Amino acid sequence: MIVDIFFESKLVASYTINIGMLTGGEPLRSDFIKEAVRCAKEDDLLTDEKLEKATFELRR
Repeated sequence: MIVDIFFESKLVASYTINIGMLTGGEPLRSDFIKEAVRCAKEDDLLTDEKLEKATFELRR
């Protein structure tokens, strides 16, 4: 699943999240978003302040 992260209508980051990267049973949309947010924070592309206003788009 590809998760695009937008802030103020601009693409901030795009991550390909594989089901194998997630733990637990059948992953939900929110699980993919949480993993993408974790990656974006780790890469210093997203702050907590920006996260409040961020929007997400999931695609296969």
